[in-house]
Amino acid sequence: PGARPDWSLLAAMVLLGVALLLRLSGLNLDAGAMLHPDERFLVMLMGVIDWPVSLPAYLDSAASPLNPFNHDGYQFYVYGTLPLLAGKAFTEWSVWLGHFGLDIPARLLVACIDIVTLGAVFVLARDAFGRSTGLLAATLYGFSVLPIQLSHFFTVDPFLALFLTLALIQALALARAGTWRAAILLGLFWGAALACKVSAVAFLPVVMAAAWLAPQGAHGVARRALLCLAALALAALAFRLLHPYAFSGGFTLDPRFLEALRALDALGEEGAWFPPAWQWIQRDAVAYPLWNLARYGVGLPMFAAAMAGCAVWACRAVRTRAPESVLALAW
Repeated sequence: PGARPDWSLLAAMVLLGVALLLRLSGLNLDAGAMLHPDERFLVMLMGVIDWPVSLPAYLDSAASPLNPFNHDGYQFYVYGTLPLLAGKAFTEWSVWLGHFGLDIPARLLVACIDIVTLGAVFVLARDAFGRSTGLLAATLYGFSVLPIQLSHFFTVDPFLALFLTLALIQALALARAGTWRAAILLGLFWGAALACKVSAVAFLPVVMAAAWLAPQGAHGVARRALLCLAALALAALAFRLLHPYAFSGGFTLDPRFLEALRALDALGEEGAWFPPAWQWIQRDAVAYPLWNLARYGVGLPMFAAAMAGCAVWACRAVRTRAPESVLALAW
């Protein structure tokens, strides 16, 4: 009696409820027409692939029925297999959702994934600045346009956002405390992100910088090097197990996977005339995407808050020389 209510807990519960409502509302917006081309490709592919009978069969890129490259019409697969397999497993488990009018159950999985990302955003900001800032960051993310939109389609991007956010949390922990636990989790989360989309390779400098910024301890530079090697080794193992069809055996990359990436890269070259790339023709490489992100992707208030946050964090990094601040700004 007489105890003060925990308003932060109440605010978190309200935020979680509203964010969940925004992501679950209208999941069947296109009545099963699959108007998102990436989602349509993934859903069609989920109906073609099949589960292997054993772990060795799962890892056998040349023969696995889960490998998109082993099915005609799906050789141009440039995403990771982790979201694909998660979506297939969830769809088979939740087939009963069709009775409630949800034509693509995997959309429900993506909506839940993004809610977990919201929680990760809270943890990231809380660890850096405190609980109130964590709630503010989670609120801004919860009402951002782009995550809400992506939560309504089964694509790989929400999976990528989740694992990279988790990896960044561990990178900051590694830079701050230099623990083996942080290095191991950093490697596992980054490897999972790579198994969602290979563009996550851009996170490599953050992994190496986090290990280098870690406290030296009794063994100095050698310990930092071992922390970095541990993170890289765990990332390679996670990528190998969660995206086995990027490999033809051991850790040798599959030529079919490499050819698909080369074909994708060619579609972005000048003169390729690939329809999804038309919007970038004769556009400024920096200002145009930033303006679209600000106006349509997250909204002007969120964009302004993000820019102000970066400025405040940069000032604090210069004043305190905190390694984790420099690391987050670099990413």
